[in-house]
Amino acid sequence: MTKIDPALLGAEDLLALYRSRALSPVDALRDVLERIARMNPWVNAFAAMNPRALAAAGESEARWAAGRPMGPLDGVPVTVKDLLDVAGFPTRRGSKTTSTEPATADAPSVLGLKAAGAVIIGKTTTTEYGWKSPGDCPLHGITRNPWDRLRTPGGSSSGAGAGAGGRG
Repeated sequence: MTKIDPALLGAEDLLALYRSRALSPVDALRDVLERIARMNPWVNAFAAMNPRALAAAGESEARWAAGRPMGPLDGVPVTVKDLLDVAGFPTRRGSKTTSTEPATADAPSVLGLKAAGAVIIGKTTTTEYGWKSPGDCPLHGITRNPWDRLRTPGGSSSGAGAGAGGRG
């Protein structure tokens, strides 16, 4: 039997596996988090991780077990670029000049993800203020291409690109 690798699946495939109960949101998220733990020390894709992600995946799992998923992305792990506000997280925009205070509200796109049931696993690195193409910033340093450590995935979505393309 082929092992399912949730970190390499898209939303449609994950949702089909959740529906058939071949995979749970918690197991999918654990796989993704394990990959991040192996990869992030050298790729540097994540600016912050969501300590509540596993709890959110557990809530999703309970909804799927009851046959009542919250929305079209229920249990799908997603990231948010550190240019967008996520309540409870600082939005540093890759800069040392921004506030370290956590955002008090979600950006509209983040509200939409949460309403659809997506599980936010963390915030990804970005170039300073999202304005340049090399994948580096003064706050987090260089984000590396997971396929070639001598290169960057480019900016300003360097963390998102490295995270999505990560191999661990």
